Amino acid sequence: MTNGASTEPSLINEAASFLEADDWVVGQRGSSLIVGSRQGYGDASDQVLIWVPQKGLSPEQLRQREDTYLRWFEKEAGTYGQKHLLVESTEGLSADFRRRARGDFGVSLTVATGFFDAPFKWDRSRSAATAASELRKSGQRDLTERIAQPFESSRAYQSHEDLLRELLPEFRSSTGGPPVHLVTAPAGFGKSHLFRSLYAQLYDDFMAAKGEERRALRPLPLLPEYLASASAPTLNALVQSFLTTEVARPLRLESFEWMLTHGFASFLLDGLDEVIARDPHFFEYIYELLTRPNAPRPPKILICVRDSLLVSNRGLRDFLDDAGADSVARHRLAPWRRPSIASYARRNLAGPKADSLLGLLDDSPNLMNLAGTPYYCEVLASEVQHGLEPAELRGTETETTLLALAVRRMINREFDKGLLKKNWADVEDIESFVKDIAEENLRSEARDRRVGVM
Repeated sequence: MTNGASTEPSLINEAASFLEADDWVVGQRGSSLIVGSRQGYGDASDQVLIWVPQKGLSPEQLRQREDTYLRWFEKEAGTYGQKHLLVESTEGLSADFRRRARGDFGVSLTVATGFFDAPFKWDRSRSAATAASELRKSGQRDLTERIAQPFESSRAYQSHEDLLRELLPEFRSSTGGPPVHLVTAPAGFGKSHLFRSLYAQLYDDFMAAKGEERRALRPLPLLPEYLASASAPTLNALVQSFLTTEVARPLRLESFEWMLTHGFASFLLDGLDEVIARDPHFFEYIYELLTRPNAPRPPKILICVRDSLLVSNRGLRDFLDDAGADSVARHRLAPWRRPSIASYARRNLAGPKADSLLGLLDDSPNLMNLAGTPYYCEVLASEVQHGLEPAELRGTETETTLLALAVRRMINREFDKGLLKKNWADVEDIESFVKDIAEENLRSEARDRRVGVM
C-alpha cells in the first residue's frame, strides 16, 4: 500500500501547507517570503510573514546573507503581524543579526522543530497536571524498574527479548519501517507498562532533539482518560478532547493530522478497546490517514489492544486486511521466561525469599507457567513479600486459586490495618461482595460489546 507521496517538500512549502492546515489563507511574494492571513475578531484580520532561506545553505552561507535578510525585513518594517525567519538551525547566524532582526524589525528567528510543533501545556508549566503528564511520570518510574518484555513479531528483528528496545528506533524517526505497529496481548501481560515506558522515553528523546534543533517526532498519546471530556465515545471525539486538554494553543484537527503526515508527530493509542468496540469508524479513520493522497509520508502509529479484539472486532480485521503486512507490523507480547521471572523476584524480594520462591517455581512447572504472566508473577511476589511462605503457595497452580488467595490476603491486610472492621462484615462476606461486583462488571462489559457490535 502506498499513500501517493512523492519528493520531500521544501521548508517553504512545508510552512505554507502548515499554515493552510491551521486555517490561514497563504500567498507568496517572491521565492523566499510567504504571507498568511485569516479572519480575526470583529472586522480585524491576523497576518503572518515568514521568510525562508534558500534550501541547502550551510551555516557559513547563512551568515554571509545576513545583510540581505536585514534588507528584506526593513522592506516590510511597516507591515503589521507576526514575522519569522524560519530556518532548520540557527547555527551560523551572528548574535548581532539576531538582535537587529528582533529589535529593529520585530522578526523572530524560528527553528522548524519549534514552528511545526504543538507544545503541551505542561511543557511550559510542570504544575499543569494532565493525563499525558501523568503518563510520562509513571512511564519514567517504569523505565527505572522494568523487566524485559519478550515478544513474537511479524518483523524479523535480530532479537525478540524486549519489545521496547525494538519499538524505540521505529518511533524516533518518520522514515523507515512500517507506519503502523499493532501490539496485542492477553490481560496482565504488561501492555500498559510497555506503552508508558515507550511514551516517556520518546517524549524525553523528542525534547532533547528539539533543544538541539533536530527534527523528531513528538509522541501524541491517546488514552481513555480523554473520554471524560469527549462529546462521544468515538476516535474523532477523543482526538478533539486530547487537543483541547493537552495542547497549549488552539490546534485544529487538520493541523494535528498535518503533523502526523509530515513527520513531526507520532500517534500512540492504548486502552481504547471499548471505544473501538463502540466506534465502527475507528479504523476507517486510521486507514484514511495512512492513504491520504499527496502526504509526504505516512504517519507513525502505535495501537495497543487486547488480543481478543483480533477475533471480536471486524473493523480491526478489515483494517489489517486492507492495509496489508507491509504497512502494519504485528507484535504479540509473550510470557516471561525464567530470566525475567528471576529478575522480577530478585528486584522485589529479599535474597532468601527470592531464592525460595524461585526454587518453588522450578519444582512446579504449573506455577512457573502461571508466573510467566507478569500480573501473576507480581501477585506471587507480593504474597511472599507480605509474609506468605513460598511453600504455602503449593496447590495454587491455577489462576482461580491464586486470585482467591490474593483477594483473601488483601482483605485480611485491610482488617489488620483497621481499615475494615469485623463488626461490619467478615472475610467471607467481603469475598462474596467482591465476587458479585466482578460478575456485574463482566455482564456490563458483555452488554457494552453487544451494543458496540450492533
